Amino acid sequence: MQRLLFVALAFCTIGSANCFAAVITLKFCGVFENALAGSGVLDGSFLTFDQSLVNNVGSNYGLTNANIVTRRTDLAPFPSDLTYTMANFNSIVMPTTSVTSVVGPGTRTFPETVKGWSFLLLGQGEFFAVFPENWLTTVMVGDTLSNNYITEFRSDGYLADADDIRAVPEPSGLAIFGLSSAFIFLKRRFKKRTNSVAFSS
Repeated sequence: MQRLLFVALAFCTIGSANCFAAVITLKFCGVFENALAGSGVLDGSFLTFDQSLVNNVGSNYGLTNANIVTRRTDLAPFPSDLTYTMANFNSIVMPTTSVTSVVGPGTRTFPETVKGWSFLLLGQGEFFAVFPENWLTTVMVGDTLSNNYITEFRSDGYLADADDIRAVPEPSGLAIFGLSSAFIFLKRRFKKRTNSVAFSS
């Protein structure tokens, strides 16, 4: 039994790179540049992707989940929050130095190659979640990035988003297996000890 516990703990303590490497969530929030106070991407926004597929075009760069909430207090009739989820996923953004919205005028250019994902709310606007290609490919759990590449388009133009982004882990099957094994071991030990005490009484 003790060996089982040591094996379980080993699975959980091999290191975050092994327990949490495959799936990464990027959490971000921030303000739109050159916008009125209160405009921006709200806290709780995130993108989740499988890093092993981040170079796979056919798998949408591994995107598995998304929730992006934006607020434009500088625009009417859009003073309320808009939420982009996987239901609004539009397309991947291939490696490029510029993006052009299908609903808003103009093209946004970047100082380096970016790639990412676009989301579309019909009649409301388009949101581009784009990151420096090198960073998105190599990002690891715990990495942070001050990013002004994320871009939102509306019918009147676009705004760049000055975000603070954090890469947080998602439990892998290995970590879950380790924790489950440890729980089962401790449960059995507790039951065995309880039965032993009861028998002695």
